[in-house]
Amino acid sequence: MTVHSSQGLTIEDPQKVWIVDDYMQWSNLAYLAVSRVQYIHQLHRCCSPPETGNHAPRLAYDENKAFKNIARKLQAYKRVDEAKGHKCNLRLRMKDVEALKKKQRNRCDSCNIELLWCYEPKDTRQFSIVRIDNAQGHARGNVRLLCLECSRKRTAATFTHCEATDVPPENISADQLQNLFDSI
Repeated sequence: MTVHSSQGLTIEDPQKVWIVDDYMQWSNLAYLAVSRVQYIHQLHRCCSPPETGNHAPRLAYDENKAFKNIARKLQAYKRVDEAKGHKCNLRLRMKDVEALKKKQRNRCDSCNIELLWCYEPKDTRQFSIVRIDNAQGHARGNVRLLCLECSRKRTAATFTHCEATDVPPENISADQLQNLFDSI
C-alpha cells in the first residue's frame, strides 16, 4: 500500500504502519502515519544504523557555529524546563556541555557514534542534551549527550505505556503527540 492509496483509510489493529527512511524529509509523512492507525503500537519506524545510512555530508567543524548551536539548544531546554515548572539551581552552562563532551569523548552515550556540533537540520548525528531523570530539569549531573537518533528512540520509548494499554491516538495529549512527531 502506498501513501496515496492509504489516504482516508483507517489501518486496523493488528495491521501496522511502517515508516521506512534513511533521512526523513517529508514531515507530512509522520502526520499521515499517525492519523491512519487506531493505536500508537501500530506505528513503527525503521532506518539504517546511524553510521551506515546515506546521511547528509558532514560539515566542517566551526568553533563559532558549534558555540551558537550549543547556546541555542541550552536556551530551548531552559524554556522547556520553565514551562514544565522545573526549578534548576544547577542550570547547565556552556562549560558544563564542553566538560560532558570531553568526558564522553565526543561520543553518544547510547550508541557510541561520534557526535556532530556543526550539522544540517535533522542530521541524526547531531548532539542532543538529554535528561537522565525526566522529573528534573536539564541541570548539571542530570544530563548526558546522545545523538539525535538515540534521543528520538528514547522519546519514542516513553510511548510504550500507551502501547501496553492500547490508548487510542485521540486520547493522547497534544504534548505527547508532538513528542511522537519529533521522535519520528
